[in-house]
Amino acid sequence: MTLKEMRDLARKRLGETTAAFWSDAEINGWINLGCKDIAFRSKCLPDTVTFTPTTDTAEYTLSTVVPDCISITEESTTNAAEVHCCKTAPTLSSDSATSTLPENLHEAVVDFVVATGFSTRGWVDKENDAWQKFFTRIKEYMVERHRQREDESIISRNYRNV
Repeated sequence: MTLKEMRDLARKRLGETTAAFWSDAEINGWINLGCKDIAFRSKCLPDTVTFTPTTDTAEYTLSTVVPDCISITEESTTNAAEVHCCKTAPTLSSDSATSTLPENLHEAVVDFVVATGFSTRGWVDKENDAWQKFFTRIKEYMVERHRQREDESIISRNYRNV
């Protein structure tokens, strides 16, 4: 989903078809904030970064090796210069920019924007409903991802059923 598609969908759910109350820049800021929040909560952007260590350096600052890293997922057992991590979502700056989040989390970004928009107007009931949808979508994503990992683990085991 592109930035423009998410913004248009958020405006539709907010009940605003044009930029009468919220500016495009304000909604774009909420979309980027939502993408970063979702990437942090769901750890949905895994990455492996390899760097070249120097002989006289025993410790490295993580932010210099992996600047977009939000968490370390596992230690590398094969290569000391490899970092397995989850990255943060990049900022979407143009209308044609596409989110790097998994497809099934794009709706959660829109829910984040809608909840934030309703909170600025003081519509608590609608805000609570939007936040509930937001957290439900993230939970569903994480449950589905956990199931996929279990399936992969079962398939990759090296044994026979007798």
